[in-house]
Amino acid sequence: MQQNEIEQQLREDHEKFLNEPYRKNIPDGLLERFEKALMVVPPQAHGINFSKVKSIISKEDSELTISDLNDIIKLVFNTPPQVFYDSLFDAIPEQIKLEKFVITFQFHIKDFTDKLNQKRTRLASLSSGLLNGNGMRSISSNRDY
Repeated sequence: MQQNEIEQQLREDHEKFLNEPYRKNIPDGLLERFEKALMVVPPQAHGINFSKVKSIISKEDSELTISDLNDIIKLVFNTPPQVFYDSLFDAIPEQIKLEKFVITFQFHIKDFTDKLNQKRTRLASLSSGLLNGNGMRSISSNRDY
């Protein structure tokens, strides 16, 4: 496998990951916060195109993808808390819940990135071994026929 083929495979894996639904619990009201934030943050500031916005707000929580959640989290965290809460006492517990979710979400992405990097290393190692001829003998000698 050539380096460009490896990179193409990794890009495809990454794209697939970004577009798969996030299977863990999403905090209640996250989509509502996103919608409120959209009403106060100018489009040029958040940079999310309206076809993507339409796609996100038409989904149920269970249908939200990694990519969707990334956009939602960025916008919600960059919106002043007074948009969502009436008082500081209301904001603190809700923000703590949201921060815990974001940490879990970031670990999910980190785990995938680590696996992707391991795959890159493994494929590059196999590729270089097969290209120089040394790996072929060691791979085939470990098989039981």
